[in-house]
Amino acid sequence: MSLIGNSKTKMAYRLRRTHLADTDYKDILRETKRKWGIDQRTKYRGMLRDAITTIGKDPFIITSKARDDLHDGARLYPVGKHYLLYWISDQTVILERILHQGMDLSRHLGDLGK
Repeated sequence: MSLIGNSKTKMAYRLRRTHLADTDYKDILRETKRKWGIDQRTKYRGMLRDAITTIGKDPFIITSKARDDLHDGARLYPVGKHYLLYWISDQTVILERILHQGMDLSRHLGDLGK
């Protein structure tokens, strides 16, 4: 868990990745390497890390989208061909999943949806 300051609101948020988000991250990088090689995996890993840092600093960044239909307070932030799916609870940004844009998002939330 890391503490990240938010320059726009002067609030500090903790960032927590769930086990599912960590699994998604590893799977995405493994598949990227398999399909497009190590250079592309390295590039995409950097993009994912930057995006995760971004939502930790500013979870309401203008390029994120509210998705209360998926979970109360849920937001999506696009990165490459994926979405970071997260919400805020008690000053903590909870990164729940990293899902491909072509996926049925509600299906991959299990019982976390509304």
